[in-house]
Amino acid sequence: LDVDYMVRNLDFTYDRENWNGLPEWVSNMHFNSQRVVLALDPVISPSVTEGYYPAYDRGIELDIFIKKRPNELLIGKALPASRGGVPRLLP
Repeated sequence: LDVDYMVRNLDFTYDRENWNGLPEWVSNMHFNSQRVVLALDPVISPSVTEGYYPAYDRGIELDIFIKKRPNELLIGKALPASRGGVPRLLP
């Protein structure tokens, strides 16, 4: 699935109004031995209200974002905003 399933293009979210039934559809695909691949944008936006976007809040809490220097996040460009923190994808 491309990014239109997300809320405001925020990774690890889905639009429950326009994609109502998505979890059941995915379960049905798995039941039929099919796989679903979701598109992700690997930049987690800090441009939302604290507490609204768990992926960003939890990333800060777990210190998973790449740093430009100590205590300064490396900011990348991507959707949904023009800037965002880049999580470490490899160990």
